[in-house]
Amino acid sequence: MTNSIEHGGPSARRSAVAVRLDRGGIRIVITDDGAGFDIDTVDQERLGVRVSILERVRMAGASAEIRSAPGRGTTVVLEWHPTGPEQPMTRRTPVLRIGLIPRQQLYRVLAALISVAILTAVSETVLFSRAVGPVIAAVIGLLILPALLRGARTGTMHERTAWAIAAGGVLLCCTATIGLDPTAVDCVSIYWYTCGVLAGAVMVWMSGHHAPPIVAVVFQVAQITLWAGPTGAIRLGLAAEIVLVIAGLMMHRAVRRVSAAADVSAARQRELTSRQADLDAFHLGRRQRLQRANNTAAPMLRHIVHQQGILDSGSRAECRILEQALRDEIRGRRLLNPAVRRVVSGLRRRGAYVQVLDDGGLDGVPSDALDTLLDDAARRLEALDSARVVIRTGQPDSDTAVTIVASTPDETAAALGLDADDEVDLWTNIPRPAGASIAG
Repeated sequence: MTNSIEHGGPSARRSAVAVRLDRGGIRIVITDDGAGFDIDTVDQERLGVRVSILERVRMAGASAEIRSAPGRGTTVVLEWHPTGPEQPMTRRTPVLRIGLIPRQQLYRVLAALISVAILTAVSETVLFSRAVGPVIAAVIGLLILPALLRGARTGTMHERTAWAIAAGGVLLCCTATIGLDPTAVDCVSIYWYTCGVLAGAVMVWMSGHHAPPIVAVVFQVAQITLWAGPTGAIRLGLAAEIVLVIAGLMMHRAVRRVSAAADVSAARQRELTSRQADLDAFHLGRRQRLQRANNTAAPMLRHIVHQQGILDSGSRAECRILEQALRDEIRGRRLLNPAVRRVVSGLRRRGAYVQVLDDGGLDGVPSDALDTLLDDAARRLEALDSARVVIRTGQPDSDTAVTIVASTPDETAAALGLDADDEVDLWTNIPRPAGASIAG
């Protein structure tokens, strides 16, 4: 909105609309029908669009879109989602995205698989085998399922819970095949048992506990081997299922490592981008100061060359004013904006001695609040006719942003050679704007 007021023109109509999105997101649309601009012609050194809008929004995990054309106004769309991926800063800077199944989603899938296994075990017993073992195993599975579902909901699991689930898995293995004939079952009719135990083991493994699921799976392999013979684990598909589970866990771990490396790389890229933005801002400020010095001093330097160094009193006075203005750019740059420069220059041309000193007390003040503060300081300075004026920032840990002290010496006492305090015309402290940071 500040940019719209500054660049869109005072007569432009403006609006800002915020809309809640699903799952807690937000979209903010800011429009005006002002002057507009051609985005493709924006200089890369202009940090307002490239850093203040696009890069800062991207670092917050959101996206920014700017639509504008000369004479057709400007529209800025900011969109943020709580868990949304970071958006690229421009179409020229793509960001690597690695998609993973969220942990909680995978937990829910495995919990659904266990539920299907329980229903299958009960159905198999009722319709075909009439054995008591699958019913007991289904009951044990139902007892274990709530703990697994809690882990699916929170993504974590207490170690005692993990071992309790492993103990339940061992008990399930001891009872699942009671009443079943190993020669009458195959991998299809027994999958509810093998897949159910493996799914629970995977859920416990992914919660960060590795020993309990290993114990449960080793016990299941031993039980199948004793019940169905030495080749039972292979004939009933358990060995193949274990291999697939191990391969899946290894792949998941590898992709997580790649994703973590990508996150680290993205964080470093953001840090480097931020540093580059700071460096660009420093160089841009330096170029602006040099350009301002050139615009201020070059005409007088050309005049000095033209006069071959022979200057009248007016030119000499102007040189002193310009020299003081250049010192201001070095010693008090945070205290200067167009209004302050204009007023200080006017005071010096009236014969006042003006000092502008920046002690770092304005470093935490945002640029828009700083302009308002300096405009206020310029208004207070404009009415002065004092002979000496000191404009100084407060200390970084102070609540005072700017201190202005104006005084006029006692000329009579000075003429008589007497010590006398200067008459203070103004001593005022401008407070730090609300919300501006104070150095600790």
